[in-house]
Amino acid sequence: MLALAGCGGQPGFERPDADASLLLDGRPDAIDSGIYLAHERGYDEAEGVTLHVSPSRHGLAALESGRAEMAIVSIEDLARARERGRDVVGVMAAVQEPVPGAAAPRTRPRPPRYPQLVLATTRAVLADREPVVRATIRALQRGYAEAQDDPDSAVATLTGAVRGLDSARLSAQMDQVAPAFTAGAAAYGQLRSSALRAWAAWAVRAGVLRRAPDLASTFDTDLVPTPPS
Repeated sequence: MLALAGCGGQPGFERPDADASLLLDGRPDAIDSGIYLAHERGYDEAEGVTLHVSPSRHGLAALESGRAEMAIVSIEDLARARERGRDVVGVMAAVQEPVPGAAAPRTRPRPPRYPQLVLATTRAVLADREPVVRATIRALQRGYAEAQDDPDSAVATLTGAVRGLDSARLSAQMDQVAPAFTAGAAAYGQLRSSALRAWAAWAVRAGVLRRAPDLASTFDTDLVPTPPS
């Protein structure tokens, strides 16, 4: 708990006191509830980063051009960008398994449990602003913990922040997606090597990807704080 509260003096828990942009994967919905809660309740500033959140269908392009520091993207799009030589990297799982409302490829082989949406950045941002990325991850861990514990507040925060969202529809969405926030993980956001390996093998068998990505360069699995084993 001290780590998630932003305690100083431990490696990886610096307070950068900086702004950062975070792009969503399209129009906000229940999957993004923890992000909005983290910002609305000031968890981002408590961890030393002020997040500027906005929707986008072009998160990877914005990362590559330097117009954004971080973006929520599909794991398949991240892998395809790596195939094209783009130096983007997944640093946190937004969900631990495919969820309703997130586009999934229609394939015959049954998919394993895998992080369908991930928080991505670039190696350049990690090199220059790793404390900002770490602070963002800590803030989102706190936000998603609140979203799971108090889904009604998560829905209220979303509808208050984004015009045109239907609270009844969001409540139904929350019931579906909240379990996926931490399903099988030791902590929110954890990128599990076993799940990534299973996903990569499945994606090739299913024809989602032409070849399995190099997981070590596609993901940084060491940035998300997890409880001691």
